[in-house]
Amino acid sequence: MAKKLFWITLALAVTLVATGCSLGQQETSAPKPAAQPAPAVAPTVVVEPTAVPAQPVSNTSAAINLPGDVEAKQKVNVVFPVPGRVQEVQANVGDRVTAGQVLAVLDHRTLDAQVTQMGAALKVANAQLALLQAPPDEADLAAAKAGVDAAEKAYKRMLAGPTKEDLIQAQAAVAQAEAGLRQAQAAYDKIAGLPNAGLMPQSLGLQQATIGYQTAKAMYDKVAKGATDAQIAQAYAGLLKARAGLKKLQDGPKPEQLAMAAAQILQAQSALDAMKVQRDNAYARAPMDGVISARHVVTGTYASPGLPAFTVVSVKTKIVIDAEESIAQAIRRGQEVDIQTNSVVGRSFKGIVTRISPTVDPKTRTRQITVEPLDGDSVLRPGMFATVSFRSREG
Repeated sequence: MAKKLFWITLALAVTLVATGCSLGQQETSAPKPAAQPAPAVAPTVVVEPTAVPAQPVSNTSAAINLPGDVEAKQKVNVVFPVPGRVQEVQANVGDRVTAGQVLAVLDHRTLDAQVTQMGAALKVANAQLALLQAPPDEADLAAAKAGVDAAEKAYKRMLAGPTKEDLIQAQAAVAQAEAGLRQAQAAYDKIAGLPNAGLMPQSLGLQQATIGYQTAKAMYDKVAKGATDAQIAQAYAGLLKARAGLKKLQDGPKPEQLAMAAAQILQAQSALDAMKVQRDNAYARAPMDGVISARHVVTGTYASPGLPAFTVVSVKTKIVIDAEESIAQAIRRGQEVDIQTNSVVGRSFKGIVTRISPTVDPKTRTRQITVEPLDGDSVLRPGMFATVSFRSREG
C-alpha cells in the first residue's frame, strides 16, 4: 500500500511540473500585447488527482569491488628436529615438491651405527628366547645324568669312609715312598763328607725323596681318617647342583623366565624403533604438496633444531580482504564472486567466500573476508593484488 501511495504522489508531481512548463512556453511564444493599464489575471488551473496503477519493482544488481591480497592457502616451515651438519640439499626455491619428499639430509653416520647396535641387541634377545623355548638336546641330558651319578658316588663314598682297597693303596704308596727315601739317603751318605755335597745331585735326590714320602704319609693319614664335615658338605652341594641342572633340562624354562625374555625383546625393539625415529629426523621432508618459497640451509652448515630449513607453500591460493563493517554485513559465506588481477589482463576467475571473521579489527574497523578461487590456481600467485566483485541484491 505504501508503494502505491508513493507512485500516485509521484505521478501528481510530474503532472504539475509538466503543466507549469506548458504554460510557460505558451507565454514565451505568444507576441507581446500592447501596453494595457492593468495586466490580465491568469486563470487558476485545477488538477484533479488521477490514480496511477502500481508497477512491479524490478530487482537490480549492484557490484561491490574490494581489493585483496593473494596468499597461499597453506604455508609451512620445515625444520630439523635434531641438530647436525647439513650433508646434502636436494631442493631449491621454486621447486615443486610432493608430501614426504626429502628436501635435505643431515650427517647421520653416528645414528646409523646406533641403529645397528640396537638391531644386534634385538637379535640377542630373540636368540635367548629361542634357547629357552627349544627342547633339551639328548647329549645335554646324557651329560647331566652322568654328572648326577658321579656326584652321588662321590658323596656316598665320603659318607661311607675309606674302603679296604683305599687303605691298601695308601699303604703301598707310603711303602714305595719309604723305599725311595732309604735309597736316596744311602746315595747321599757316600758323598756327605765332601765340601760341596749340598750342590751334588745326591743331595737334590734326597730332598725329593723326602717330600715324596711325606706326601704319601699324609695321604694315608687322610684316607685312614676319612672325609671331614666340610668335605662332606661340599660333596652334597655338588650333588644338589647336578640334580638341579638335570631337572632344569627336563622341565624346561619357567613361565617367569619366558615372560622376562619376551620383555627383553620388547625393550630391545622399542629402543631400535626410537633410534630409527632419531635417524629419520635427520631427513627434512616436505609436509605437503606445494612449492618451495624459501630455503635457509646450504651444504656444510650446521642446522639447529626448530629453525626453519625450508618454507613450503601450497599451490592453491586464497584472497584475503579487509572489508568495512557496513560492507561485510552484506556478504555471506558461500557467496560466489568474480576475481580480477592486473597481472592477468582481460581474464576473470570465479571464487567463493569461505570465511568471514566474526570480529571487527579495533584499529581498522574492518572484518577479514577470505575468498578461495574455484579456478585460476595455475595463474594466481601469492603476493599479487586482486579485485573481488561481490554482487548483492537490492530492491
